Amino acid sequence: MSFNDSSGFRFNGKPTFNNVHGNRVNNHTTITAAVIHMPGDDTPVTKCTISDEFETVKRGHVIGMKDLGSVNLSERDWRWQNGKIFWQRHKSARKTISTVGIHPDRQSKFTAITYEGEDAQKAWEDDFKQFSHASRTGFFQLFGINRSDIPMLIFHHELIPVAHLFTDSLWMNVYINYLRKKKGCSEEDLWLNTSSGVLCEGPTGPHFITWAFNTDASAIQALPSSVDMLEEETSVAFFSKFGFEVDSGILECAQEFYEHTYLNDLLPNTTEDHQHEDNSYPQWTVDYPYLKYSWRNLPHHRPIDIISGLRFDTVYSPSLDPVARWPPEAPGLWKWRDVIWLVEETRIDGGLTRFKLNGQGGKTYLESRFDLETFQRGWLSQAARVFDPLKTTGHQESFFVVNPPWPRLRSAPQEYTAYDGPLAPSDPCDAVEETRPVYFFLHPPPMTISEFISWVNGRTRFWSFDKDGRTRIPEEKCRQLGIPILTPDIKSYAGLRSWPTHIYPALCNWQIARGFDPSTADWARECGFPEFEIVRAKKNDQFEEIP
Repeated sequence: MSFNDSSGFRFNGKPTFNNVHGNRVNNHTTITAAVIHMPGDDTPVTKCTISDEFETVKRGHVIGMKDLGSVNLSERDWRWQNGKIFWQRHKSARKTISTVGIHPDRQSKFTAITYEGEDAQKAWEDDFKQFSHASRTGFFQLFGINRSDIPMLIFHHELIPVAHLFTDSLWMNVYINYLRKKKGCSEEDLWLNTSSGVLCEGPTGPHFITWAFNTDASAIQALPSSVDMLEEETSVAFFSKFGFEVDSGILECAQEFYEHTYLNDLLPNTTEDHQHEDNSYPQWTVDYPYLKYSWRNLPHHRPIDIISGLRFDTVYSPSLDPVARWPPEAPGLWKWRDVIWLVEETRIDGGLTRFKLNGQGGKTYLESRFDLETFQRGWLSQAARVFDPLKTTGHQESFFVVNPPWPRLRSAPQEYTAYDGPLAPSDPCDAVEETRPVYFFLHPPPMTISEFISWVNGRTRFWSFDKDGRTRIPEEKCRQLGIPILTPDIKSYAGLRSWPTHIYPALCNWQIARGFDPSTADWARECGFPEFEIVRAKKNDQFEEIP
């Protein structure tokens, strides 16, 4: 029987065919002298694995061209023993990233990741499992493997970690934060494919940090992955299409670029009397510990004449002259938060803030925080307008704001039963008083350094049965009635903040792209901020009041 121009036949058993001619495609067969031998089902067949889908590359065929850095994969666990924390390493591995060539193809460039350490094989397997299944253009494309004692993964194309391209500019931060959210990865997992000019997701590369902020979903969806988005002009043109929806995130990102500034840098003469490194802190830091971080080197004596008038709602020049201020008619920047057992916060005439006591016997607590985000973003949104009349072209990085400490008031439960004076005769009025509402009044929060010192050490609060606070309850009476005795405490420290020079022109260019005039406060108002008061203008190198 002959089979001419045929296909798709299947034979059972162990058949043998003689007089075989022409071209044939046979699976699991052997041909000996024109005789086809087809093994039965009991013949072992080698199973194909996922690793067989990639080239096996000998180490000797890998030609190193450029090192791109390394990543420490070691991890540690901690355990508690005998009242102390002990750290122990449970994973030890390091991977090194390189641009390589593969013999004999000297024209093409590849990217190799080499794994070393006790857990190198486990680290290799983890990355292989992830990228052996990757076929989309937005991912690394695996080319070959090496499974020696020092294993490797080799990827198509020359790939550069974004960490090597990162310049920490505002717009590079903005774009990378959007891109990592779109791809659902870390910024350290982003790479540039030099062949396509596309940013793709790959294994974790060298460490670097970008600022996180709120993003717009529509901008994420439309976001391109092309390398030109790392350039300010391209990035600004893209994001400006989404207008108001991305404004807040850009200001949030810009604010995070703040740097700490010290009075020593602004007024070098204050360092002439500074404390030597081998000496203890000067005495004034014991009395005012919340002020010590305003200096890099602490002076022996507290220069209160220099710092006392610095306001928390004002922007200052490097010479400590005020240049812009939060308008007094705008909502206040101090906020009471984390309030316990006090309710119905109300602003009343005279600047007082009133609370109503809600229950007795528990710990009463409240903390005040200055709204740094609103104040500082408000400043950044209109800094160009303030700099314009000052004719400021340099040293913008030395313009600063003062961050106040955060005062808090709290009581301890035992204070309510601490009164051990003579018992007063029973008075029916006492029972009436115990059922009356009790109000807590706070004086206006401080706006300068000197006011803060006085506020903490002086009169800050009082209790009253009157809703308008006409009559105060004496402290001894408060103890008798179990009304909390709140004492001031300081959380955090005063400090100076400034922003790098590159932030200001970047935001100015953004305003122009959005269609706003940077010499006005229009964009600031669009973002929900009030127009700052320009306190002084510079003329002939002298500051003068603006009428």
